[in-house]
Amino acid sequence: MHVTKSNNSKSRCSALTMKMILERTVQLGPLLALYFMPVINHCAGQTFQLRSYSHNNSHPKVVPNSLKLSPALIVDLALEVPQDFEKVVLQNRYKFTKREYLIKALLHKSYEAKRRRDRLDSFTPLDQIGDMVLNYMITRILIMNSQSNLNTKALSKMRSAILQRNAISFIAIKNKVDDYIFINEQHLANTSSTAKFKEQVKNLENYQALVAAIIDPKRRPTSGSFLPDIVKAIIGAVYVDSGYDIQKTDDVIMPMFKKEIEVVYNKVYNDQNTE
Repeated sequence: MHVTKSNNSKSRCSALTMKMILERTVQLGPLLALYFMPVINHCAGQTFQLRSYSHNNSHPKVVPNSLKLSPALIVDLALEVPQDFEKVVLQNRYKFTKREYLIKALLHKSYEAKRRRDRLDSFTPLDQIGDMVLNYMITRILIMNSQSNLNTKALSKMRSAILQRNAISFIAIKNKVDDYIFINEQHLANTSSTAKFKEQVKNLENYQALVAAIIDPKRRPTSGSFLPDIVKAIIGAVYVDSGYDIQKTDDVIMPMFKKEIEVVYNKVYNDQNTE
């Protein structure tokens, strides 16, 4: 990060503000914003210019505390992700260096809530990081695979269809993510929509098959609100654990979305050409 000092000696940047800027920079890593937006933050006489990173460049392993999980909490709640998670869910495409990121990604706030008291760590904010990373990866893959006559309206439609919450929930269920979530059983039982959604999609190859079978969106089953967020948190965990390596994250995650992307792309592209 480059710092340009102002000639105005009266201008000063508070330590707290500088800390917030530095943490935000590290948190984002080499995302889309750093490629296409000349971002310059002015702070009372000092100019902070964000440096661009190549797509497959990893970032120094400096991690904001908000993305970490308390070691004491891991011990107190005996949190341990089964060793077969990488094999079953990620198909051996990635092995976590620090499994606490994976544990945090799978930790719902309802799990052992009474024992935790004020320690309400959960998959947030890893899901927020994962949301940004997923948006970038999907946008990139659609643009790089787009046909010359594909308009921006069609691209936007594809992106929305792939990133809708029920589509991500479908991907979670098909990849057995729901088998590994740390969540209160009673909370899960009360979320009956998740069970109904799982039953409806168990024999389908992609979420678009359900969309085609039930035309009216109001009649389609909906998943529990936490499933898409857990998927995004896993994406965020891979991204952070890999040293903010966007290419590695892409290689690990995009195979999970491959079928959905292909079906959505072909449908929207064909619809555009028949209009």
